[in-house]
Amino acid sequence: MLLSDASRQLLLRLAFVVGLALLAMLLQWLAQPLIGKGEPFLFFLPAVALAAVWFGPIPGAVVLLAGLASAGMDEASFQAFWHQSNDGRVTIAAYLIYGVLLLALGERLRQGGLRTAQAQARLRLLAEETDVGLFEFDKVAGTLYVSPPLARLCGVTAPDRAMPALALLSRFPPQLVAQARLAQEHLLHRQGDRFEHELAWPSPDGMKWLLLRVRLIRDDLQVTHVRGAVADITERKRMENQLKDTQEKLSVRVNDLHRLQELSTRLLEPRPLVQQFQVVLDVVVALHHAEHGLLAFVDEDDGQLKIKASVGHDAQALDQLQRLMDAGRGSCGLARVQRSRVVVNDFQTDPRCQDLRALAASLGLGAAHTTPLLSDSGELMGLISVHFPEPHDITLRETDLTDLCTRKIIVHAERARARAELQAADRRKDEFLATLAHELRNPLAPIRQAALLSSAAQATDAQKRWSHGVIERQVQHMALLLDDLLDISRITRGALSLRLEEVQLHAVIESAVETARPTIEGRQHQLQVELPAQPLRFEGDALRLAQVVANLLTNAAKYTEPGGQLVIRASRCVRDGAGEVLIEVCDNGIGIPRESLGEVFNMFTQLRRVSGRVNEGLGIGLALTRGLVELHGGRISAHSDGPGCGSRFEVRLPLRAAAAPSQPVSRLAGYRGGPLNILVADDNRDAAESLAELLRLHGHSVMLAFDGEQALEVFDQTAPDACLLDIGMPRLDGNEVARRLRARGDLHAPVLVAITGWGQASDRSEAMEAGFDHHLTKPVDPDKLLQLLALHRPPAQARAA
Repeated sequence: MLLSDASRQLLLRLAFVVGLALLAMLLQWLAQPLIGKGEPFLFFLPAVALAAVWFGPIPGAVVLLAGLASAGMDEASFQAFWHQSNDGRVTIAAYLIYGVLLLALGERLRQGGLRTAQAQARLRLLAEETDVGLFEFDKVAGTLYVSPPLARLCGVTAPDRAMPALALLSRFPPQLVAQARLAQEHLLHRQGDRFEHELAWPSPDGMKWLLLRVRLIRDDLQVTHVRGAVADITERKRMENQLKDTQEKLSVRVNDLHRLQELSTRLLEPRPLVQQFQVVLDVVVALHHAEHGLLAFVDEDDGQLKIKASVGHDAQALDQLQRLMDAGRGSCGLARVQRSRVVVNDFQTDPRCQDLRALAASLGLGAAHTTPLLSDSGELMGLISVHFPEPHDITLRETDLTDLCTRKIIVHAERARARAELQAADRRKDEFLATLAHELRNPLAPIRQAALLSSAAQATDAQKRWSHGVIERQVQHMALLLDDLLDISRITRGALSLRLEEVQLHAVIESAVETARPTIEGRQHQLQVELPAQPLRFEGDALRLAQVVANLLTNAAKYTEPGGQLVIRASRCVRDGAGEVLIEVCDNGIGIPRESLGEVFNMFTQLRRVSGRVNEGLGIGLALTRGLVELHGGRISAHSDGPGCGSRFEVRLPLRAAAAPSQPVSRLAGYRGGPLNILVADDNRDAAESLAELLRLHGHSVMLAFDGEQALEVFDQTAPDACLLDIGMPRLDGNEVARRLRARGDLHAPVLVAITGWGQASDRSEAMEAGFDHHLTKPVDPDKLLQLLALHRPPAQARAA
């Protein structure tokens, strides 16, 4: 049968009590020959006291009763002792009185001891759980008590009792003892009773921080005891240090953000880009707590990286750094070549800079890091470099801040570039509109004057013929201007298509020379044509290629002073293993500045003469020329040694064999008819009536309508052979009129011709889908229109056939 802890404790206490009573009884029996029978309770009173102190009043009472029982074991002696005299009864009474007093005193002592033990246990538990070590130095006795937690805290072994101070202190680390004595002396010196001090102790487990609290106990102003506690505050100090570091880092971050915000604000201020570069570099260098740095950017003139801003470097140092960067050496040169960040923590040990150590030392450079400025498309725009006078480990904070600043300068530079391009485009647009107005006014003046001359009553026939020729030439000039505008628009939108066929180089050059001849002869230039002896055939659009060469010749004639020399040469060559047709147009004119060579093919770009005057034209000729060349799969380039040195334009076209041409068959081919009944519908009365008069001069009968619904009414009344319809008419547009006419399903429906100012490919397709047979753009070439009508015959002739 197993006993509980409480039962075992009870039995153990009972055994001790019984043993104590038996021991007292044995001692009493052994001492009886010496003391006689007059002291029967001599050894029982101490036993009662011990039992009461150790186990409580009840066990003490048991021992007390055991003493009475021991005295009564010898009944005759006990009766004689009890009845012999009053002394016996007094002895028993005194025994009981003393026993009760001893029980009370023992219980009180036991309770005091329990309270003391509990307090010590609690104190020990507190010290154990909180790692608080206690000590007490008795200056009078020269002893020192150190609690076990304090001994463990200091890494020594010490008994849990007071020992001679010198012997015990010899076990502790000398540094710790010295700091404790210093704290005690400080306390004594300032005449205080309490002192608190933090000790840093390099223990075998690492640096430990201890909090020492000392209290002096005085007796008549003399210090008798020194008591204190020692707590391990290493973790608290670590947390405090972490908090301090975090606060410092946060403070640095806040300061960084403040600087970045200031940078963003300053970048919004209107100032030249180079000054903005300096603003950014100043902030970056300050954020690094450095004294040197530079910022390089792509130069607009030659496209090379040039140092645009610097901090701390003189002109000689910047010149040396520029040469290193151009050569691809050093941190700047490596960053330019690799297009990635280059970090050099120590110029004297970095193997990439082995041959630059002396130069770095002379420039006072110990470390550096360089970050390239890359656009979103990966284009190298520049770089920014920060230099340190001593070896320095580049931190993540420094690279992050540099990235933020570089991003700001990239965005700002791209915005500035876009703003400049928009301003340039806007300026070119304004110049183009002004030039367009000028170019349109120029032909209008002779047209108006020729019209007045032709209508004058006193004008002769020769004057009238001359005025008609002027009007025809000026109208043709205006039509060419509009055609160029439409062509450049189609090329920009990718809507211009080529009619590829086999072309002969000689024929293309001859056609172009013929087109440009009036301009060349008008400025009294000498033209030299150099063509290969053998005919050269290749695939292309003959009309567009002639337009390309004519544009180049006209451009050369315009930008060459009167009496200049023009040369056009063509040849066959091989480049990269493929055959090419090379066409060159050279002149000895005003030339092209080197910085403008890449701009001459831009829209609305015109070169100025030395006098500042701009040549005539819209500034779209070379842009149109480049577009036509690229549509053929070729390339065009401009070359010049500078102003006054003339220019040379090269056109390279792929030498491809032409496919077999198809022979389109017109459903109107082969027929030639007489006068026709023609309906002309246009909301512009002057356009409609002038076209009607032109057709009547050639024998045709013409009916007029000025909107779509009127056109349908006139058609129902007259049944015309052909309808010339404007597209943009009110009420019903021309496409809707064509749909309704085709919807009638007449067997001998009239030919429908769209005559309109809408000349895009989509406009042509929409007209054909509506039912038109032909699509002509205004101004219409009268000869072309008359030839088209000549191919048609009236329905009556068709029925007779």
